[in-house]
Amino acid sequence: METFKLEVDIARSFKSRFIKCKLVLLALMWMQYDEDQHGDGSANYSSPLFVDNSEWWDRNGGSDVEHFRKVSNTARIGAWDEVMSLCLVDLLSPNPTCLHDASYSALVAILMHLVDNELEGRFINSTDQYFARKIAYQSLKTLGEKYFIGTDSFSLTGIEDGDPLMWGLALHYLALEVVAIGDFGMANSDIDEEGIEDFLDNMDDVERAEFNIELGFLPDGYFQVLPYVEKWTDRTAVLSRLIHRIVYYIFVGHGYDANCLNEIMLIPFNSRVPTTFQSLLVAAVYRVGYFITNRGVEEWQESRNWFLWEAFSNLLPFYNRGRKDAAEL
Repeated sequence: METFKLEVDIARSFKSRFIKCKLVLLALMWMQYDEDQHGDGSANYSSPLFVDNSEWWDRNGGSDVEHFRKVSNTARIGAWDEVMSLCLVDLLSPNPTCLHDASYSALVAILMHLVDNELEGRFINSTDQYFARKIAYQSLKTLGEKYFIGTDSFSLTGIEDGDPLMWGLALHYLALEVVAIGDFGMANSDIDEEGIEDFLDNMDDVERAEFNIELGFLPDGYFQVLPYVEKWTDRTAVLSRLIHRIVYYIFVGHGYDANCLNEIMLIPFNSRVPTTFQSLLVAAVYRVGYFITNRGVEEWQESRNWFLWEAFSNLLPFYNRGRKDAAEL
């Protein structure tokens, strides 16, 4: 029974990482779109993260998002690169920091913002008016929850009907699920809540501190995210690395090896397109296709198919070209 539970936990953790990858890709698309709208491509460009459908958000998670509003887009990208690095390498996240909570709170806030735009007819993906909503729908479905605590019978049935209230509820529960399954801030415990204090009384100081972190009893400075995100200055470098990291994970899943990332990024790829989110995505897909073919790495079919057939079908030729070039060696 314990073995079965461990396998389920591993599978859920695996799927939750896929959700995080999808959310980060969506956030990067938003940043690029936002910069294009303002005509400002400077390294430290930052715009306010306005979130609609946010009455609940402001009451329960506003401080996290507010900290993230005050840093540049480059710093946000750098923060996500660091968080993704931690989450994709280890089965269980390291001790949580404010960086984890602020990053994923901001990701879901961005999703809220994009869904509201779609409902009003402003689409981040001009070829798919349901793009952001599909991310939310698929993420909730992947997490395996049909009904959610807190409502009588909240389900995803008919969610693309354009009801802002239902989408607000969906995104609210997506935020809770991503945080709960992400192994930071809301860790579950087998200890009965009524017996926690008695249990802690029998611990030494070191054990107590570690247990506090595990349960989410975190210090007052937990949400002070700014010191963590002020160190990134080169937007091009962190954007390229993050995109390659996510694409690599999406294609290989359990075969992900962080030690291979530098090798993947050094695979030659000629492009005359300026360094944008889309051009870096093209390069990443080509290089990952080349790398996994050259190394004989097994693909993660589920996420690869989502990426190439549902989300970014225009990238399929570049992926096939990468595989073809590697096979001809």
